[in-house]
Amino acid sequence: MTLTLVLALALQALTIYLLRRFLGRNWLTHPFALMLLAATVYHGFGELLMLTPGALAANPYRMMLTPDEVHRGALVISGGMLATTAGYLWAVRRRGLVTTDRSQEGAAMAPLDWRILVLCLIPLAAATYSGEGFTTAEVLDSRNQSSIQVLAMSLFVMLMTLTTFSVIWRFGSRSFVPVMAANVLLLAAAGQRLEIAVSAITVWAMLGFMRRLPRTRDLIILVVIGAACAFAITSVRSAQGREIFNTDSGLESRVSAIVNAFGSTAADTVSGGDLITQTAVRLDSNEWAGHVVLALSQGTEPMGLTAVVRSMSQAVPSFLNPSKNSGDVTDRSSEAAQIWYYGMPDNDHLPGHFGLWLGLTGIALYFPVMGFFGYLYGRLERWIFARVSTARLLTLILLLIGSLFVERGIPSLIIMLRYAIPLGILGFVAQRLWPRLSNTPAVPSHRLTSSS
Repeated sequence: MTLTLVLALALQALTIYLLRRFLGRNWLTHPFALMLLAATVYHGFGELLMLTPGALAANPYRMMLTPDEVHRGALVISGGMLATTAGYLWAVRRRGLVTTDRSQEGAAMAPLDWRILVLCLIPLAAATYSGEGFTTAEVLDSRNQSSIQVLAMSLFVMLMTLTTFSVIWRFGSRSFVPVMAANVLLLAAAGQRLEIAVSAITVWAMLGFMRRLPRTRDLIILVVIGAACAFAITSVRSAQGREIFNTDSGLESRVSAIVNAFGSTAADTVSGGDLITQTAVRLDSNEWAGHVVLALSQGTEPMGLTAVVRSMSQAVPSFLNPSKNSGDVTDRSSEAAQIWYYGMPDNDHLPGHFGLWLGLTGIALYFPVMGFFGYLYGRLERWIFARVSTARLLTLILLLIGSLFVERGIPSLIIMLRYAIPLGILGFVAQRLWPRLSNTPAVPSHRLTSSS
């Protein structure tokens, strides 16, 4: 372990300490804190795993880098995380932490009726399990895909998570384990492991925001179920490849494959040492920063903020920007543009929220830009936490999901948040019209027991 890496890890530890110190005991219900913790898993914990025997040799992303070059990149990223946190805390703390107005909690949840959400979820789930919806094997392009397919690829996880949250809020603490188990299994049938964790953490954070945290025992059960499904997905992929999840295999065959894999997971998947190595490679985000910092130190100019604007244009809906998908991939993807510009290996890199900006801004502008991003994030979060309303709940769940998908980068977060505008307007209208459309008042939820 180099001194540079020690300094990087120390900055990350300081970042987490500051969040805990200034946000208080409920700090883990804040989307920003969860985003920083997730980033620490990639940039901190993942780097520690790279120190285990065999991990470095098995990592194809670091073939052109020395450990010290990667650690210098990790140090810059850690400084960016600290700068982002400073901007965020300035936004949320300069007038004191906001006190949430909960007087309209029942009215806010009434339009989020779990029965309506299930009806909305069914077509997206059908598209997903037929291999035409939420899957990483296809590129999101509304020119060649149906509206249901585009919505499934964009909002399947969000709608599944929102439906789960609504059911638990309606039926109370005893429903937490069975409802979350169904959530995990249905997401596992899509063949993605990260989405299981993102959805579960988002539901937990939403319940925390509504002051209805589940019991610690129930959380432990959920972790066991989620881990079992994640290992089962790994086992199915090893035995059958990804085809079962990317084709029209149907829900029954997907669930059957996962259930059948439970018994064989321990024996048929990789050994403990290989699992650590695979996890280390899977979490490696610092190599991206290492490549960028090395290129910058050799005289390469940063791409500049014009590339940011070009990348952010992908967040504009297709009907407003019909030509956005017609250009070269380097015009449509900041990640692809930087891979070409900085001469990185043509692999599936994980730049993350904090790494992607480094190649655009350069080191000099990186820290003020990240600080400004943290300030904007804090302002948005402060607005969400000021009052419980349908629009703010929908924005919160989108912010949580976009933030927890750290490896996809900030452009992905912004693309997720673009749905907050139409959904927020819809939620605003629905909350005001719901009493007229319904003959009965909103049904109060059963109170969940807070964990000690």
